[in-house]
Amino acid sequence: MKKILAVHMILFHLAFAVFCAEAQEVSMSDLAASAVAQKEVRELSLQDCVKLALENNFEVKLAKLDLYVAETQVLYSEAVFDTFLFGNFSYTEDKRQELSVFAPDDDQINVYSFGASKKLPTGTELAATWSDTRNWSNTRFVSKNPAHNAELSLDVRQPVGKNMFGFVDRGTVTLAKLAVENADLETNDRIEGEIAKTIKAYIDLLSAKRSYDIFTGILDKAQKLYEADLKNYDIGLIERVDLYASEANVANRQAELIVAENAYNRSQENLKLVMNVQEEWDIVPAEGLTTYPVTETLEDCLKQAFYHRRDSA
Repeated sequence: MKKILAVHMILFHLAFAVFCAEAQEVSMSDLAASAVAQKEVRELSLQDCVKLALENNFEVKLAKLDLYVAETQVLYSEAVFDTFLFGNFSYTEDKRQELSVFAPDDDQINVYSFGASKKLPTGTELAATWSDTRNWSNTRFVSKNPAHNAELSLDVRQPVGKNMFGFVDRGTVTLAKLAVENADLETNDRIEGEIAKTIKAYIDLLSAKRSYDIFTGILDKAQKLYEADLKNYDIGLIERVDLYASEANVANRQAELIVAENAYNRSQENLKLVMNVQEEWDIVPAEGLTTYPVTETLEDCLKQAFYHRRDSA
């Protein structure tokens, strides 16, 4: 009785394990199917991929940001030649009791002044100031109430040391502009590098798709050959060894197709990484892989490369 009970328990555990495995397999297949269903198919050309890379690529954004930072140095260095406006106002009230009967015991002084200053590229510093002083007191024996005193002054200063004729200031601006020009060249080089990566990734995708299509066709032909060999084996036209060889050929072609599919998926991920787009996209190239004969020699290519360089002028 105990042996029968033990056998029943073992069979129950085996059935439960098989049920869990089938349920897990079904759930995994459902997850895979849902993941495939969530894929958004995008048919993109090479121009579309380059445009997306220029808009979303992190390295491109960082290169543009570095250029903007360098351009601020020019504004900072040129700010030394800005025109500065300034003004001032002061109010003084004196209510001290004086010993003299003619002296006021309430004396008010208002001072208004404003002006402008500017530094020229020659190093000359110009400043113009206008001021007005208003006096008022509660006595008529000292001065007329109210009394105004206006003053206009012009100041000119010219450095005669290391910054003679603005040499240091102009040199700072020149260095800042050269730094911006250098940053512009570096930015273009970095952007062109990312464009080259995008083009290479797109060409790799085309090549991987071509390989995948080729291996798909080879597998289809191998399966048709196996079906024909199976029929020939049934009627006795071929040996079992030939049938096994045909079956092994199908298995090899399936393995090659899996490798080609993995290469195709990897090339898609590399292209999406360069473009910095959503992972849910399923990119399908809108162009085919075409080749053109190269008629130029290495010398011609070098000449064209140096002729079209941005810094060759």
